[in-house]
Amino acid sequence: MKKIYVLFAILCIARIGYSQIAYQENFSAGTMPTTYTLYCDTQTTYYTNWQNKAWVVMNKLDAADTNNYVAATTSYFAYGVKTADRWMITPTITIPTGTSYILSWRSRNILGMYKDILKVNISTGGVAKTDFSTNLYTGAEDSAAWMVHNISLSSYAGQNIHLAFIDQSTDMFVLMVDDIKVATTGGVNESNSELASISIYPNPVNDVLNITSNSKIKTLKVINAIGQEIFNENINSKNFVVNTSLYIKGIYFVQIETLNGKITKKFVVNK
Repeated sequence: MKKIYVLFAILCIARIGYSQIAYQENFSAGTMPTTYTLYCDTQTTYYTNWQNKAWVVMNKLDAADTNNYVAATTSYFAYGVKTADRWMITPTITIPTGTSYILSWRSRNILGMYKDILKVNISTGGVAKTDFSTNLYTGAEDSAAWMVHNISLSSYAGQNIHLAFIDQSTDMFVLMVDDIKVATTGGVNESNSELASISIYPNPVNDVLNITSNSKIKTLKVINAIGQEIFNENINSKNFVVNTSLYIKGIYFVQIETLNGKITKKFVVNK
């Protein structure tokens, strides 16, 4: 009986700060999950790996981690400049009520001079392309390192959702996605609370977007809804103000890098 009490105490302690996970996929099985929905364009790919396959699971090509797999797609086609339309859609994910959940993932491009633009859209209905009318993220991914993204799903509490990872780039190269996770805390590479403490306000914004962080911000980028980088600056401060007075009305993303990692936040210019 004493052992049971001890085990119960250990389990209770272990649950302190426990991240409640609604969904996660790291492609470690080495194959595309059968629960995923894929839509592929009709382009002829330069590499046969992707012919008639929207996304494939492959080794992530990091010498230090050769046994890890990622989902990858391409917009590099034979017979001239072409535009991709390649979709990877998750199975149904149920977002519980009463707690704020965060979508996190990692992504990167292979070549710095050829940056595919990743789109992440969300559906609260089916898995047809037309169901994904809401965009959560659009950005040209880094090639030097994996970029960590975290998007709040608090407005989807109590709903069933699907997530679509989309490449509609023109004549770029190879885009990778890994470690998709929907959880209450503990986004990818965020075991500490520093990144989670970063605030942007007001949101929606008219003229001035304030950004505050507990640790110094190294770099800050602003990307518009079609993936264009419209601001990029070294900051070296815990606070920064982005002048949005000349931004047109719409959705934007701010990518913030500190010594603790990177985080992406969505904001809306409302004027």
